[in-house]
Amino acid sequence: MKKVSIFIDVQNIYYTTKSAYQRNFDYNKFWTAVTRNRQVITARAYATSRGDKKQEAFQNILRAIGFDVKQKPFIQRSDGSSKGDWDVGITIDVIEYAQQSDIVVLASGDGDFDLLIKEIKTKFNTDQMIEILTPVRQTAPVIFSSPHSGRIYPADFLDLVRLDKQAIRRSEDCFVDEIFDKAPYYGAPLLKALFPRAYVDPNREPYELDPTMFKEPVPDFVNAYSPRVAAGLGTIARVVANGSEIYDSKLNFKEVNERINRCYHPYHLALENLINNTREIFGYCILIDCHSMPSTIETHKKNVDLSRQIDFVLGDSHGKSCSPALTMMIEEIISDMGYSVARNFPYSGGFITRNYGKPTDGIHAIQIEIKRGLYMNEHNYTRNSRMSEIIQDMTYLTKQLVSLEPQALAA
Repeated sequence: MKKVSIFIDVQNIYYTTKSAYQRNFDYNKFWTAVTRNRQVITARAYATSRGDKKQEAFQNILRAIGFDVKQKPFIQRSDGSSKGDWDVGITIDVIEYAQQSDIVVLASGDGDFDLLIKEIKTKFNTDQMIEILTPVRQTAPVIFSSPHSGRIYPADFLDLVRLDKQAIRRSEDCFVDEIFDKAPYYGAPLLKALFPRAYVDPNREPYELDPTMFKEPVPDFVNAYSPRVAAGLGTIARVVANGSEIYDSKLNFKEVNERINRCYHPYHLALENLINNTREIFGYCILIDCHSMPSTIETHKKNVDLSRQIDFVLGDSHGKSCSPALTMMIEEIISDMGYSVARNFPYSGGFITRNYGKPTDGIHAIQIEIKRGLYMNEHNYTRNSRMSEIIQDMTYLTKQLVSLEPQALAA
């Protein structure tokens, strides 16, 4: 379990959310998001003290959530302005606790902290691109993988793209990691990418690249002719899911290679280690590769409306990547919940399923695609009212998978 330290600049967050969004900051949702499957080392909320009863009541709410509330006197200047300055105190605490933490979360509307975060990343090498949610002890031969749910968009990447911050998210499998993140509670690890698919796609070969995207000729080892490259969806995608071009100008191959080394290879190294360790413990391994799909997709030049036809697609490379009994079992469980399920169309499984699924070697890999309209508002990338229902149903599926007897795979 990862160790997390949390620091929140209460005054700055209040004014930033009010000014930018005309909303209040939801501390309960924030706490749930940043502590899920993590061990909290410290959680500090930096506030000012005015002797105001409403403010004291609010600070008690923060304490009840789990925050250690730090207070400073509210300073009223002679010119009428006011300030409760915690910048130095926050900086000292972040530097101290970063040494003990795998993850540091700093919430503030103050852009000056950008320098602090860059220094912490450099000093402690915390520029983490993947996360593994692990059980206290792995008790099941099942691994969950979420390669497309990452939503940390590097600033230097956003400087290169022609799309706005909403449009660039069209390729995201939004919230899929959240849907399956109960897996560690049932003895199964979950590997998830923190980087977005539009930045690097780990569900491809390492070098499926379009040569026309680069300033210079690409090396001979690049696979420039795969169907994914032709569609603009290689390891470094040319377009997002709806076909919109991502970049304004051509890319530098050296920079792209650094992306692949920083994101792609660590993801697959972690996945390979999980598979090998699982097979060593249990003698076999079940890999569930978790994805989502838009409610309307384009296939063979036709728009296919999935809103009433297909809720889930199971991809087992047309029976090659896992035991047929496993595919059938998962299909029956999901169908019994009332969902419609298709096999291998329009998705038969990507690189992860094809590359790792070797049933004769005891590795069974299957891809699960969930229709996004079931759990989110696709136009604004927010959870809808059925999100909790999907989480509950996929948690039930998880419980069934971890209790599966090995002989069932041979049925």
